[in-house]
Amino acid sequence: ARVKQLRRSELVEQGGAHSNTMAAAETMAGTAQPPPPVYEPVASCPASVLLAEDGASLLHSTCALWATVFAKPGRTAETMQAAQQAELEGEAREEQWHVVWRPAVRGSGDQMVVAACRSFVRVIKAGDGQEVRVLALAHVASHPDTRGHGLGLQVVEAAMKRVDDDPTIAASLFQTGVPKFYTSKLGAVEISHGVVNSTGEGSDEKRRKGFWDPHVMLYPASAAGAWPKGAIDLMGPGY
Repeated sequence: ARVKQLRRSELVEQGGAHSNTMAAAETMAGTAQPPPPVYEPVASCPASVLLAEDGASLLHSTCALWATVFAKPGRTAETMQAAQQAELEGEAREEQWHVVWRPAVRGSGDQMVVAACRSFVRVIKAGDGQEVRVLALAHVASHPDTRGHGLGLQVVEAAMKRVDDDPTIAASLFQTGVPKFYTSKLGAVEISHGVVNSTGEGSDEKRRKGFWDPHVMLYPASAAGAWPKGAIDLMGPGY
């Protein structure tokens, strides 16, 4: 058995026809590992462009992902798309969608979005009463079947690049139920400020009040040092 194992390793190291034959034999026998899934690099696109292409596969697949991850009765890809369209029409906010998709496999239909998030600019009022431009982060999602590949982190990093590249954006302000993901992998920090919505506007009660998740985050962490004390007013619906 040891001789057989040694000869096999030598063939693999030598490569060429011997290793190809071995790999082919293993594949036929069902012992070879399947190739890793192939995903396209993160794409960032203005939401207005995507939403203008009604029925486009990328748009529909992104909304289908959100409907799956944030499931509730009556929510479908179509209702998600309609909700995003309504939000975009109600506020000019430089919104982008950041997506990773799996290319279409022959015979399997259209490409499939497997991770996505939204980012958009909001003007909020800090605790000292000053208005500040921040980047909102929302609908961070990865498909349950493709988790463990870092795809969620990739789309969030693409969103945060807007903060890094635009000096007019003071920071990214967002809420989450999983703060460790953002502190350990992204470089964000949790802050203790209350977050309210003085306008009372919003599509439901929680958005009319402000933030509802238990953790308020700021990116980059260095922004927290100079951030004014006191409650933050979103001056619009929570996100």
